[in-house]
Amino acid sequence: MKKITKTILIICLIMFCCSDVVYAISQTTLENSHKIDSVTGWGFSTQKHHMGTKNTTYSFSSQGVYAIYNTYVTQGCALWGNNLSAVYSSNSSTAMGYIYTIYDSTNNILASATTSSTRTDGLTTGWSIKINKANFDSLSTSSLKNKTMAHEMGHVYGLKDLTLSTFSSQIMYGYVNSSMNVTTNDINGMKVVTEVHTHSGYYPKSYQKRDSSTHLVRCTICKSYIIENHTSLTNCTKCGYHN
Repeated sequence: MKKITKTILIICLIMFCCSDVVYAISQTTLENSHKIDSVTGWGFSTQKHHMGTKNTTYSFSSQGVYAIYNTYVTQGCALWGNNLSAVYSSNSSTAMGYIYTIYDSTNNILASATTSSTRTDGLTTGWSIKINKANFDSLSTSSLKNKTMAHEMGHVYGLKDLTLSTFSSQIMYGYVNSSMNVTTNDINGMKVVTEVHTHSGYYPKSYQKRDSSTHLVRCTICKSYIIENHTSLTNCTKCGYHN
């Protein structure tokens, strides 16, 4: 029983991790969009920052770490297709990102992503990914390692962990598994955090009743939403709420 429990914890349910530091988001029109529901299927990182562009660069802590792990990083990024562009740089002083390893067998974390610096408007200017060799190296397939790095790059760009089993097939689900992959929901979120898709000016929307005071204004493209007051507490002309 102990052996089975250990296998489940270390191989099947090893959790990804992202820092909980709070940063300002640069587009105030998106302030409620980080909330995840069954329709949205993606959310902003708890750090509430985002990259604001497809492009970033990264370096490694040493050539030895580069030699072992760069393939997993590049293959993980490739799972996102042309929705992001993360390029290796041998110059750590100019690279935006920094990837390094630790060995810690006291927890079940595979890797973690952290924002190290932002602009005054909240856009990311520096980030790091920490790979825990104790757990990452023991993953049974290269595919799982690629997916782990794809997940962590999602955090780097500003996406949140998904914890409900409803989202277990998505790359931003918080527990590694063989069925997870980059889905339309993940891509919708990536397009927002890279600002390929924005909510400035006009965008197609729908209205959904929330409570007696407010409704959700949902973008019909990326499915994110903001919370808005009813036009009237007795007869809302947008969502149709009637008191």
